[in-house]
Amino acid sequence: TMFVGRMRERHRRVVLLEEVSASSMEHLLEFIYVARVRLREESLSRMCTEFLEARLYSLQSVLERCQGLLWRDFTTVSRQEEFPDVPAERVLELLDSEKLQASEEELVETMLHWARQQRGQRMVHLARLLGRLCLPLVDSVFFTDVLEADKLVQQCNNCWALLQEARLYHVYGREISSERTRPRRSSGWAEMIVVIGHNRSDISWTSLTEKLDPASGKWFPSATVPGYGKCEFAVCELQSHIYLSGGQLNSSDVWCLMPQLAQWVRVGSLQVGRHKLLMARVLFACLRPQLYALGIYNGYQWLSSMECYSVFENAWKPVAPPLLTVSSSALARCSGKLYIIGGAVNNDRMQLSFRCSALTHVSSCPFSQKCIDAVSLSSTIYTAGGLLDKLYCYTPRNDTWSKVAELSMKLVHKKQLGILSHFISSD
Repeated sequence: TMFVGRMRERHRRVVLLEEVSASSMEHLLEFIYVARVRLREESLSRMCTEFLEARLYSLQSVLERCQGLLWRDFTTVSRQEEFPDVPAERVLELLDSEKLQASEEELVETMLHWARQQRGQRMVHLARLLGRLCLPLVDSVFFTDVLEADKLVQQCNNCWALLQEARLYHVYGREISSERTRPRRSSGWAEMIVVIGHNRSDISWTSLTEKLDPASGKWFPSATVPGYGKCEFAVCELQSHIYLSGGQLNSSDVWCLMPQLAQWVRVGSLQVGRHKLLMARVLFACLRPQLYALGIYNGYQWLSSMECYSVFENAWKPVAPPLLTVSSSALARCSGKLYIIGGAVNNDRMQLSFRCSALTHVSSCPFSQKCIDAVSLSSTIYTAGGLLDKLYCYTPRNDTWSKVAELSMKLVHKKQLGILSHFISSD
């Protein structure tokens, strides 16, 4: 276009190409004539520059190859002496990529090094750069000894909110949620769906535990619950840990699956042994996460008692029981409160809805079913099961129920296995 089109360069014997290095031009010409670029180890440091120049001259193939190399060898490229010259917007573009293959700790050190090179001009970009990183997921020792101790970070007032979010996540786990608490796809960590328990036949139960990565659709094995070939147990997630109890007559054992250890660990026991029980977690406004266990059966009678577990004390304590002794109901948390929905009293199905935190009745559900399940999403509680062919939802803010959808079949819920989603784990 430059030489055959209607451009002034067409009539010049010498054309000056500004902002293009001789080595980069050599690589571009080599690619144009032989469709190949030979990159030496020392030329890796020029990849960012050549990437920008490939964009300038619309060389899509070079663009894709350079981009792929940047993602794959970002740690090597970032250590070259030319990297600090890369403009802020280009660095932000790189950090936004899910394909970037570098640990969050390496990215933090790279951004701090980049900012120090022109400290006066780049301080304004530091918070934006760190805001693109998954700071809550960095190693806690690295966070304390390197990131928080860095003088540049300490002098940046806009970084305070990012550091505070990371601190809270290290204490409260997944109760703190933002775009920075979700791991990059290339990090080796992902939010998993965990399935616990399996029925091989009518009389054979296993403690098989598996993880599903929704992004890849692949299943991965996980640690099995010690001695837990049981059914009708309860499972719940709290602070990125999985808690499990019940499934055995008069059992007060509580087990916790810790992702850092990839092992089940026995924690504080329930005060009352329970076979069939419900568990749910609540995060109060004061950021005090707690786990609740309700009823339901201890082998010879229905229970109305409820207990609360404190992670910091590793102990359960009794709390005020619900208004009625209800069996086969659903327990759901929503907006910092617990709700008991449906179930049966003296084997009679009831249109029940309780708010546990205030021990008060709320608007009755539009069905009289037991063996239902409930889940909270976006400040709304959704219910299914109980041989219902409809999906209902309850909105606590308006204290109203409504039908969401018609189902293609009637669903029944039996607590034969525990399913838990959004558990951050290594694949």
